Parts: sequence; structure tokens; C-alpha cells
Amino acid sequence: MIQFSKFTKEDAASAMKEWIESEGEVLPSLSKSHAQIREDIEKLYPEVEGERKEYFTDVEMGIALYEYLAKQDWFSMRLAADDSFWRIMTVLIAPHLVARRWNYDNLDHYYLRPRRNWFRAIWWYIYLSLVPTKMYKTRDILKSQNFSTDTIEAIVERPGNEGFNVKLYRKIVEYYSVARCEGSTSDLFRSVMKLNTARVMVMEPALCEGGIDGYVRALFEDLNAEV
Repeated sequence: MIQFSKFTKEDAASAMKEWIESEGEVLPSLSKSHAQIREDIEKLYPEVEGERKEYFTDVEMGIALYEYLAKQDWFSMRLAADDSFWRIMTVLIAPHLVARRWNYDNLDHYYLRPRRNWFRAIWWYIYLSLVPTKMYKTRDILKSQNFSTDTIEAIVERPGNEGFNVKLYRKIVEYYSVARCEGSTSDLFRSVMKLNTARVMVMEPALCEGGIDGYVRALFEDLNAEV
């Protein structure tokens, strides 16, 4: 079983200092088991072209990372919720892959802001958007024209007071993929998330008329969106 020792922000800052001074040329040394993860992860980075290249890179790398980690007997939801684990992934194991997406010195996406840690953000984005056992449907949903890098931030940075309500978030993503409105769809998504944050303080979505499905539909309809 592969182990992951505690890796603090201070540890990450020290490792990143060396990485930046080398201008992204010198990768951190690793144990044999962690080196194997690096070798595996390197094969996952997608080659994407087109006007939505950055967002599609996030989606495809997120799916590849999600599927890879799901096959590892050492990975668990406990690790998925552990900022230290994600710092190890982005700062020690695969900083060169983060650099391909965010350059070698964009500290927010390595360790400085945990919810913007690139691997953490894209893994949770896929997890919270997942159509269980049907990754092809998940991919189709997330490649809707409504989605963008802003959507990723809006989802993974709003866990709620008691963490993520996974079924609720997945239903919001599903409805948003087909939502239509008169204004900006990105503004619509932010409004839906804000309205949801307010409503879950006073009601339980699963107990609403129509259950979670009816609750989410009402979120969009109350904001004059068609779903």
C-alpha cells in the first residue's frame, strides 16, 4: 500500500522555490512508488486544440485522473478530501503537468489556495458531475456550451456548511447542461449556486415536492431559465 506522509503548505513552498528557481526544469526526487505514479500520470495529459482548449483540457484530464485514481487500491475518499495529498500530487509528483496548464509559477493551482489546486479541482469537478457508471454521459454533459472554467470554480469552491451534497450537485450540473436563459449562462450558474446556498439553509431538497429533481428544477425556473 502506497503511503502519503503529511505535506504542509510550508513544505510545498520550499519545494516550489526550487522548482521555480529551475524554471520548471528540475523535477523533485521521489520514492520508487511515487515515481511510478508520476510515470502513470504523465500518460494522462490530453492533447486538446480549439477555442475551448483550456476548459476541455480540464475536463479530459479530470476524467483521466478520476478513472486512474479509481483503479488504485491506495486511493480513497479520505485522500480525496485531504489537501496534503493533493499538494503531493501537484508539487512533488507532477508539477510539470500542472505547468503545462498553468505555467510553472502559478502558486494558487499548486498549493497556495487548496480549492484551486489543479488536480484537486478537476477530480472533484468530475466527481460532483458524475453520471455513475456512465462516464461517456458525464463527458457529454460537461462539454455542453454552457460550461467553462468559471463553472469549475463555482462548483468546487462551494462545499456548503456540511460539505458537498453529491446527489444535489450532480442534478444541478445535469440541469445546467441544457438550461437556456436570456442573459449569460455563466451568470445563471452563479445565481443558481447562490440561490441554492440560501435555500438549503431552510429546506431539505430531498423532502421538497418532486424530491431533489423537483428542487433543482425550481431553482432554474425561479431564475427564469428553461430546463
